[in-house]
Amino acid sequence: MLESNLSRAWWILIVTTICTALFTVAQRLVQPGANFTPVQMVDYLASVTFFLLFWKAKKGRLPRRLRNLLPMAYAVFFVLINDGYYFSVWPLVGDNVGYAFGVLTPGALLYLRPTRFVPFLLANHVAICAIIFQKNDGLEPTVSAIFGATICVMVAVVSNVINYRMKFAQLEKTALVARRNQELAASNLNLLEMSERMDEMMAMTAHDLRGPLFGIASLCEIEKENPLWKQPEHAEFLETVGQSAARMGELVNKMVEDYAARNNALTGITLEPCDLVETLSEAVRQIRPLAQGKDIELSLVPFPARAPAEANDEALERVFGNLLSNAIKYSPTGSRVEVVIQHQDAKWNCEVRDEGPGVPEEERATLFDKLRTGSNLPTSGEQSSGLGLYSARKLVESMKGSITFVPRPEGGSIFRVTLNAAAPEVNGANGN
Repeated sequence: MLESNLSRAWWILIVTTICTALFTVAQRLVQPGANFTPVQMVDYLASVTFFLLFWKAKKGRLPRRLRNLLPMAYAVFFVLINDGYYFSVWPLVGDNVGYAFGVLTPGALLYLRPTRFVPFLLANHVAICAIIFQKNDGLEPTVSAIFGATICVMVAVVSNVINYRMKFAQLEKTALVARRNQELAASNLNLLEMSERMDEMMAMTAHDLRGPLFGIASLCEIEKENPLWKQPEHAEFLETVGQSAARMGELVNKMVEDYAARNNALTGITLEPCDLVETLSEAVRQIRPLAQGKDIELSLVPFPARAPAEANDEALERVFGNLLSNAIKYSPTGSRVEVVIQHQDAKWNCEVRDEGPGVPEEERATLFDKLRTGSNLPTSGEQSSGLGLYSARKLVESMKGSITFVPRPEGGSIFRVTLNAAAPEVNGANGN
């Protein structure tokens, strides 16, 4: 909520400063000899001060306590300065334009806590009504001005309460999604641990059974030469036992092989020359509908004609499928995701760049850990299991490469996959 208030107050300050400057220029054109009024002087000085404070807040250079108070302080200034403009142009305007603008803008556009903002509005309103009454411009103008000011402050109060409650409900929903994501990650971890324990138990049992079963089958083959088993009914029985033991042994052996294959799925990868341009173009093509659904521009920065690397096509598609999916998942609507390939020191650097929230510094050390979920939430309520980056890291490492995270200076993330370049092709036995 604080970040939303800072952003909105920043834009309100920019727009009102531009309007004030235009008003000053128009005043100079109409009244060339007119001097700055005290209200204008206070407005200009305070606006410069708030510009500096908001700039420091956006850069993270403002103390936390002052940063928390800044939106409310600006709202108070905004209301009071518009009160001043209202009374300074009373003879020219004669209505509640300045007052309405002053109370409705922060009330309708900022998410200020009602228990703080509403008492200030009411106290300010009482003071405004007292000043209007003291001017004694006649009963009808006085009653009309007080009535108009009262309507303005009532609308501002209602807007403030509704805005704050809606934003608070949205934050509660976001927090609920975050808690459920954490619970889902914890459940996934428990299931994964249980699955690993079951796999280990099955593999150990299968391994222990494999020896006796093949021993029985071998013993049956040996006993076929024993005269005691030469009778037809005995030989048939022995053949049946041997075949059954052999089949069971094959099934158990397949279980052990399947277990080994699952555990080596991320590491047992065959490397061969692959064209990174072709593979990444295909990965982008497959993920593009997801980007279009969020109005995100997915682009390939001009590639080299070919980028041969020692890798595995299937593994690369899985890696960049995960990275591109993450980039789109955490990027805001209307942003841009880029894919870049660069050659450096006999290696290829493949980067996925986004304009999302980035990764907090304290979370970067565990970014590629299994079932790791960070504090950032997907921008459209997507689910996050915490397995994508872990799987990408294992796959890249199995291709003798590396994957790293680099924060973008202008905001966002860069995930860089570095792979060994393939040896140049040699035509002919003599190398010509």
